[in-house]
Amino acid sequence: MPSTRSYDDYCLPGSVFFERPAPSLPGEGFPELPLPPGEWTVRESADWRMAMPNGADLPEQGWKLHVSATPATAAGTLAIVADYCVRERLPFKHLPSPASLLRRNSKYAGRGGSGKFVTIYPRDFTAAAADLSQLLLGRPGPYILSDRRIGDGPVYARYGGFRSLTVDGVPAIRRPDGVLVPDVRSPAFQLPDWVTLPPILDRPRVRTELPYRVTGALHFSNGGGVYRAERDGRTVVLKEARPHAGLDVAGNDAVHRLKREHEVLCSLAGIPGIPVAYELFEAWEHTFLAMEEIAGIPLGRWIAVHSGLYGPDDTAYRRRATAVAGQLDALVAAVHERGWVIGDLHPRNVLVGADDTVRLIDFECAEPIGSGRVATLGVPGFRAPPGTRGADLDHHALAAIRLTFLVPLTPLLELAPEKLGTHLRYARDLPAATAKRLRDAWQPTRAEPEWPGPDPVAALVRALHATATPERGDRLFPGDIEQFRSGGAGFGHGAAGVLHALAAAGEPLVPAYGEWLRSAEPPAAAGFWTGTHGVAYVLDRLGYEDRADVLLDLHTLPEGPDFAGGLAGAGLTLLDIATRRRTGELIDRAVTIAERMAAQDGDLPAGLLTGWSGPALFCLRLFERTYDDRWLSEAARLLDRDLARCPFELDSGRQYLDGNRRLPYVGTGSAGVALVAAELAPHLPDAAAVQALPELRQACMSRLTAYPGLMQGRAGLLLAAPGQSVQSLELHAVRYADGIAFPGTTLRRLSMDVDGGTAGILLALVKSLPFFTPPTPGHPAGPNRKESEPWKAFSNSRN
Repeated sequence: MPSTRSYDDYCLPGSVFFERPAPSLPGEGFPELPLPPGEWTVRESADWRMAMPNGADLPEQGWKLHVSATPATAAGTLAIVADYCVRERLPFKHLPSPASLLRRNSKYAGRGGSGKFVTIYPRDFTAAAADLSQLLLGRPGPYILSDRRIGDGPVYARYGGFRSLTVDGVPAIRRPDGVLVPDVRSPAFQLPDWVTLPPILDRPRVRTELPYRVTGALHFSNGGGVYRAERDGRTVVLKEARPHAGLDVAGNDAVHRLKREHEVLCSLAGIPGIPVAYELFEAWEHTFLAMEEIAGIPLGRWIAVHSGLYGPDDTAYRRRATAVAGQLDALVAAVHERGWVIGDLHPRNVLVGADDTVRLIDFECAEPIGSGRVATLGVPGFRAPPGTRGADLDHHALAAIRLTFLVPLTPLLELAPEKLGTHLRYARDLPAATAKRLRDAWQPTRAEPEWPGPDPVAALVRALHATATPERGDRLFPGDIEQFRSGGAGFGHGAAGVLHALAAAGEPLVPAYGEWLRSAEPPAAAGFWTGTHGVAYVLDRLGYEDRADVLLDLHTLPEGPDFAGGLAGAGLTLLDIATRRRTGELIDRAVTIAERMAAQDGDLPAGLLTGWSGPALFCLRLFERTYDDRWLSEAARLLDRDLARCPFELDSGRQYLDGNRRLPYVGTGSAGVALVAAELAPHLPDAAAVQALPELRQACMSRLTAYPGLMQGRAGLLLAAPGQSVQSLELHAVRYADGIAFPGTTLRRLSMDVDGGTAGILLALVKSLPFFTPPTPGHPAGPNRKESEPWKAFSNSRN
């Protein structure tokens, strides 16, 4: 799943769904390029404007040039590059608008693409590199982290793909032996082992030696890093700022904000809970601030650990939360007394020590209290309404944090302000002034939906139909931003999963939906959740068997064993289709996949999508179709591997332990183990995972989850531990058209997909998941089964 910061670009104003940023509108983009008429072709997408000389052909891969720029110099830099490329007839592409450049270089943009403004595809790399580095010498631009710099200007280079090749759903390049391998696009220069570095790039990077010894990295953003370091026996925190990078909406870069933070910390010296600033200095081209290391964990993490979300009694937690909130109020008041507004106050900037002592960090957005300036950065749910100024910026954040102590879903209020009433009701006992400030800020204008209402299934179905867009080619239903990467057809995030959910709810197929899926661009890789197998699974059930067969053979099998994108999901698809078609050939293929899968080893994150639970389910279903006991034993063995990563705790049951995070969910978490253990129970009631079912289900009884969805939220817990009330979904239910929908990851937009959106919650309500119901009614499986003659013939066809 993408990082939550990756969602910012897809939260377009005016849309309640995630949308790909649109190409620039007339007047908003960079000036038209000086291209000879009739000799060049320009194609514009949401991300790039591509210019190709007519008749030119791009090779698959090679050395490409990148040019960076600042908002102030971008138009001039582009004019120089375009003039050179036209003269040399070199294909190139550039970001289409100043807004897209600002997004690319913003603080929370992806670091792998940081700084890239123009990409040039040269025939003679060395000549073009030398020419452009001279033409652009002295023009400023952020450092491109993925590349090697040429000269002292804004020109960089890396070896990578020119055309859109993929392997396992990611960009690819071809090795000399013809095999496609991932084209790694990380925020560090990487050279494929078969490629030689050109002499023009073989220049050592001269860096000023840091006066500190870095001992660890704490955090990275597009604006720089935060590190733990030592000097003269003292441990400090080093905060790094990259020039021209990490831009905010006012165009200020990370260096500007770090210098402001140094000024603020010096002004706040002596206030307990505020770190001491030691020195501001430059090393290489970056600015660094050395400051006191503050002990504690971020407030959001403190809430997750101590909130009692997994226990029936939260009285003690409420007392602690009230005390911590009071400390935070006092500390912010002390900052105001010194004449500063923090301006970007949120739970990640609040640290809580082991003794519940509160500290504040990150003052890079602070402003003089009387400046009248608005915030230039902000975190959804904690940023004040537009136009808020001065101390009210922090007062709003304090009110939102008070609510977050008890209902940590505040980003949802920006999408659906009407949910504030429900959140306040769940919170209980908030100070009246806090509740009033929140009501004044969010100003709900419409009533909440009735949940669950007389027929929640029908309400979700209505919302799904209301969002369908069969006229669009990129997606049929809005979902997570993953659908813009892997395509709109997939099961987990695209149309296939939504159509499966509608069918599970008893809805007849809308012909336009089926035709959309049949003709949609197939995913770029095999696998069930985001690949071709998930689409084939649904198409086969809809009657499009010929198209399903094409997709089953479109890509080579994945490498990993997991359910989401690996062998387990592919094998389960073949088994399901084989059972309905009564064909032994697909069973043979499934057995081959299972044997390949069972030979694999290694630690996986426990859960249905990511762990050994999915492979265990595959082996269990294979046993039920072949009656080969080795697959039953293998199912129990694989499930035990996930169970071993789910330690038991008295107050919270068995949860998957990922570092210091406890995850009870279906996709990654102990609820996925519970679902498969329940399927195993009729066959092996004494298996360890079956015996652990009460403890696994205990972990599903949390009072609150951040997300409502199937794979990483409340709906999956309802499915894994039957008998729970669906009333707990009330906190997330949002009115849409004449139905009810649910937000996806980040809570900032509605999603209709299966993985984290409305369709997945629909599957939980109708208690249906792929491969979790017997595929052949009338053919019971288990030790006391009786085989019918047709089933015997099907089973024996393998021998």
